[in-house]
Amino acid sequence: MDSEPVFLRRGRVLPKKRSPRRIVRAALIATLLLLVGSGLYRFLGGSLFALHRFDISGNEQARTEEILKALEPWRASNLVTLDLTPLAGRLQHLSWIERVTLAKKFPDGLSVRVVEVKAVALLREAGKLWWLDARGLPIAPYDPRADQAEYVLVFHLPKAGSSSSVRRSGEDRRALESAESH
Repeated sequence: MDSEPVFLRRGRVLPKKRSPRRIVRAALIATLLLLVGSGLYRFLGGSLFALHRFDISGNEQARTEEILKALEPWRASNLVTLDLTPLAGRLQHLSWIERVTLAKKFPDGLSVRVVEVKAVALLREAGKLWWLDARGLPIAPYDPRADQAEYVLVFHLPKAGSSSSVRRSGEDRRALESAESH
């Protein structure tokens, strides 16, 4: 068929011959891409990007030890593939933390910026003191070692209709109103 002159072929198309060069070139490119891909996988997944450093800022009431303890399960995790959502969720369950911002610091660090709940009052209940936030919800037990906030002492009041009467002085009432306005 190849030996026939072009004018005698009568519209038949000859199959294209594949040159061995193209097949070899495609095999070399595929091998090269595979090697580069596996090299990147080993480089990015290696110990160079293992999480070892934690830079914690913004915490005054929340203890650094508590924050580090909450982050401990992720120590030595690969920073490249680390999902920060579970870390942020775990930190927001700590008592003093209102909001947290996490940022990866390559090659082996994590920046943790904390915004704390503002304590506005103390509540005495069952012989214990508790910090209260602006909504009147307990934050954490009172810790005299870290007492830097301005607060108002609020006592547990008896329920309406109980036999004991509670009198508030004008000074107590003004202090409570001032705390509510903040």
